[in-house]
Amino acid sequence: MNRRQFIQLCASLPCALSIPVYADESVSFATGLQKAFDALNFQPEKGKREFFVTAADIHYTEDQNHDQNRAFRFLIHELNTLPEDLLPDHLMILGDCICSMSPCFSYGPNVPKALKEYANLHEDLAVLNPKIPVRVIAGNHDTPPFDEESEVFCREMKTPPYYRYECAGLPILALDGGHDGFLGKKQRAWLKEETAKLQPERNVAILIHQPMGFTNERGLAETLPDALKNQTGEVYVLAGHEHHDATAYFQLPKTRLTQWTHIRTGGAGFNSNGGPSWWVYCVEDGRITARIQRCMDGQIVAHRVVAPDEKSLRPIIAPFSQVQEKCVVRALLGEDESYELVTCKGGNCGSYFFYLKSATFQIHVPAGAKPSKMAVLGNLNSGFNGTPKPEVDRKRHVFLSADGENWDEAPFGERTKDFLYWLELPEKFRSVTDLFVRVDAPGMAANDVLAGFGLFE
Repeated sequence: MNRRQFIQLCASLPCALSIPVYADESVSFATGLQKAFDALNFQPEKGKREFFVTAADIHYTEDQNHDQNRAFRFLIHELNTLPEDLLPDHLMILGDCICSMSPCFSYGPNVPKALKEYANLHEDLAVLNPKIPVRVIAGNHDTPPFDEESEVFCREMKTPPYYRYECAGLPILALDGGHDGFLGKKQRAWLKEETAKLQPERNVAILIHQPMGFTNERGLAETLPDALKNQTGEVYVLAGHEHHDATAYFQLPKTRLTQWTHIRTGGAGFNSNGGPSWWVYCVEDGRITARIQRCMDGQIVAHRVVAPDEKSLRPIIAPFSQVQEKCVVRALLGEDESYELVTCKGGNCGSYFFYLKSATFQIHVPAGAKPSKMAVLGNLNSGFNGTPKPEVDRKRHVFLSADGENWDEAPFGERTKDFLYWLELPEKFRSVTDLFVRVDAPGMAANDVLAGFGLFE
C-alpha cells in the first residue's frame, strides 16, 4: 500500500486517529495544512469552524541567535506564509515564554535578564501577521514562587493572569498556572464563577501550563471536580511544561476530561531537517474535532479526536480524598494554616518542595485530638523521573519530635496509589499539642516532591 492509498483508507475510517499528510521539505506549511484540512473534511468558516495554533515552552533567551528564539521565529515565518483563508483564529503560547523569572524550580527572579527576554520576544512577535491574535498564559519560568497573579509577566505580555474567550462556540478558560500550578484563592473563585455560567451540556477547554498533578502542581485536581461537577459536555485540558506530547483521560463526576500535553516548541528539534514542532486545533460548533501536528521532520499529521475507551479513564485524586480514617489535621503546603515552616534547605515552590535537602515543620494539633497515623503527601523516591537508585533512597529519612530538639526516626512505607506515605505515630507523640516533623532528603540527587502532611485518628 502506498502513501496515497493509506491516506485515502484513513480518511474513510470514522475512528481513524492519524493521517500522514506530507513529509516533503519542499512542500510549504500552507500547502500541508490545506491537505490536512482536506483529509479531515474541515474547511474554516468564521464562527462555526475555526482553528488555532498552540506553541508550548518557547523559552526565549537573551541571545536572539539561540535555537530557542530561532525556533519560534521559524513558527512565525510559517504562519506568515498562510493565505487569508487559512489564517488561524489565534496563536496560543502555553506558558514558559521566557526563562529567567525563575531559572529553576523555586529560584528567581532575575528581572533584568527576564526583561531582555521579553523584549526579544516582542521584537519577533511584531513580525507576525497582525491578523493573527496572540494569546498567552504564564508558566513556571515566567513567574517566581509566591506570585499568585504573575505580575511582571502580565505587565510585559499585556494580558490578564486568567481570562475567558471563545473559539467557534467553544468556551476557553485560560488559567495562570504560575510557578507551582497551584491556582490562588482569587483564581479558584473566578474559575468556579465562570464554570457556573456554563450550560452543563456545553464543551469547555481549559488552557494551563502545568498538566494535572496530584502532589505538586495540584491546582487542577483540587478545583476541577467541584467546579465542573454538573458538566455533561466534554472537557479538554491543553498544557505544556513537560516538553513532550502525551494524551491522558480523566473521569469527572458526569463527564470525561481529555488532557493533551505538548512538545516543547522552543528549540525542540530545530537543528533537525524539518524544524520545530507545534499543534493546530480544529474547532467545529463548540467541539474540538481534530488536532494537526507540524512535526520536527517537516511532516504534517492530522489526528481525528475520538472517544477514548472507558477503561482508559483515570480518577482525579485530590489530597487525602481516598482516606477513610478521620482527619484531625491537614497541613498542605501553601494552603493550610495548621503548620509552620521552621527550617528549610531546598526548593520552596510555594505549594510544594522540590530538590528537598531538609525541612522541619511544626504541626499544630487541636486540643483533645489523638492522632495515631501520619500520611506524608508527595513523591519521595528516586524513581520519580527514571530508574530508582537505592543508594540515593538510603539518604531519605523522616524524624518526629515533641519539642523540636530531640528526634526519633519514623520508618514509612511505600507510596500508595493516592501518593501518600503512611507511618504509625509512636504512643508518646499521640497527645502532643505540637508535632515537629523533619524530612531529610537527597536534594538534587532525586526529584523529591514534598507537598504536605495529614494526621488521622
